[in-house]
Amino acid sequence: MISWFYLIVFLLSLYMFASFIINNKKIDSLLMLFALMVVINCAGYYFIYSSKTLELAIFSSKIVYVGGCFAPLFTVLLLCRLCNMKMPVPLIIFLTLFSSTVWAFVLTIGKSDIYYKNVEWISEKGYSYLVKDYGPAHALYPLMIAIYGMFIIYYTIYAFRKREEVSIQVILTIGGTGTAVISMYILEKILHLNVALAPLGYLFGLGLISKYYARINMYDLSSNLAVSMDKMEDYAYLIFDNQYRYFHANALAKELFPEIREWKIDQPVPESDSYLYQTIVQYLMN
Repeated sequence: MISWFYLIVFLLSLYMFASFIINNKKIDSLLMLFALMVVINCAGYYFIYSSKTLELAIFSSKIVYVGGCFAPLFTVLLLCRLCNMKMPVPLIIFLTLFSSTVWAFVLTIGKSDIYYKNVEWISEKGYSYLVKDYGPAHALYPLMIAIYGMFIIYYTIYAFRKREEVSIQVILTIGGTGTAVISMYILEKILHLNVALAPLGYLFGLGLISKYYARINMYDLSSNLAVSMDKMEDYAYLIFDNQYRYFHANALAKELFPEIREWKIDQPVPESDSYLYQTIVQYLMN
C-alpha cells in the first residue's frame, strides 16, 4: 500500500512537470531545474519503497539525494533573483560545492562507512525501507538543510520589508515551497518514521509553482522591462497588470509623482492618491 502511495506521488510530480513544460513556451531555467529535482526525488522514494533488494534500495536512496541536495540550492537562487538581489559569485560557488560535496559522500553508501556506517534493508507489510546507522559525513546534510533554511527565511523577511519593491505573492510561493520541504524533513526526523514525508513537501511546492508560474514569469519579465525602461531617463513609465495592480515605475515617474514611492508591488493603487487614481487607474478600468 505504501509503495502504491509513493507511485501516485511520483506520477503526480511527473504530470505536473510535463504540464509545466508543455503549457509554457518560455521556461525559467531555475524553475525547470527545481521541478526536475522534485520528479527525481519522488521517483527515488518510490523505488526505495518498492525495491526487492538492498542494492536497489541503496541505488534509489542515491537518486533521492539528488533532489535533496540540489532542489534547496535552486530554491535559494530563485528567491535571491526574485528579490532583485545579486548573490555574490563566491557564495554561489560555495553553496554549489557544498551541495555537490554532500552528494559525493552519498555516493559512498554501500562502499564506505563515512556517510552510512551500516544500512539494512527491511521488507514488511508490502513495502521496503532502509534502516541506517549514520556515519560522520551525514552531519553535513542537516547542516546543509539548516543553511538553506536560513537563506529562505532571510529572503522571505527581506521581501516583507521591501513590499514596495518585491512581489510578496511570488516570494510566498517560492519561499513556501522551500519551507514545506524542510518542515516535512524535520517532522520526519522528530517522529522517527520509516516512511518519508519530504516528497509531500516537494509535491506541494511543485503544485504551488505550477499554479503561480505565470505570475512568477510575468514578474521576471517586468524586472527585465524595468531595467530597460530605467535606462530611458527622458520618459516616465508605469507598469500595471491586467487587474490594475501596480507593478513598476521608473525613476522619472517617481520624481514626477513622489506618492508612487509609497505604492506596493502587486497591490491596487491607493484611492487616497486621488489624482493618480482618478487620472490613471480609472482611465485604465474604463
